[in-house]
Amino acid sequence: MNATNATSPLSTTNTGATDTASTNTSQPVLALFPLNIFLLPGGISQLRIFEQRYIRMVKQAVSGEGFVLCLHKKDRPFNVPKWGAKVTITDFEQKKDGLLYITIFAEKLVKIDNVYMEDDGLRMAAIASLNHWRRQAHNAQTLALADKLQAVFISHPQLQRLYSETHFDNPNWVCKRWLEILPIEISTKQNFVSPTSFDSTVQMLDKIIIG
Repeated sequence: MNATNATSPLSTTNTGATDTASTNTSQPVLALFPLNIFLLPGGISQLRIFEQRYIRMVKQAVSGEGFVLCLHKKDRPFNVPKWGAKVTITDFEQKKDGLLYITIFAEKLVKIDNVYMEDDGLRMAAIASLNHWRRQAHNAQTLALADKLQAVFISHPQLQRLYSETHFDNPNWVCKRWLEILPIEISTKQNFVSPTSFDSTVQMLDKIIIG
């Protein structure tokens, strides 16, 4: 089944109430995968899939419009936040342990609305595109961050394997990758999701990385 054609919550036996009062049927509907992984547009990650509901999600995603990776929020209905990253599956492999491993690419940020749960526990939601940062030009600070990030990639072959293409000439790409890999609290990283947060992101990264 194509995830974008998933049955509306109005005609599905739900296991809980929807997150909002009404459903906008003009919005595409995709499966949600709540995980404590912070991924921004252009980001790549590998996931291990073993639950049946998420195996079904993968089958939908490869034949449709992908799915939404979002943070796991204990204080939200269905443990789902208000935003996530729409991702596509770029590669998958079943390894010797019998588990399915997928590689995902984050296309864009999306708003999550009208969350509901299907019979097997797979969360679904209507989504709408969210803006992130406008395209920026390099300056002295971001060039220094790019040099440091390139050094990290050189010293970590796993990053080189994930990213067949790199964009160190793009300060947006550089800052997004730093936010993803830095070992800081996800609650802090979320402060830099808004479309006006680029400058504050650069200042924070400069303080931590350049010193």
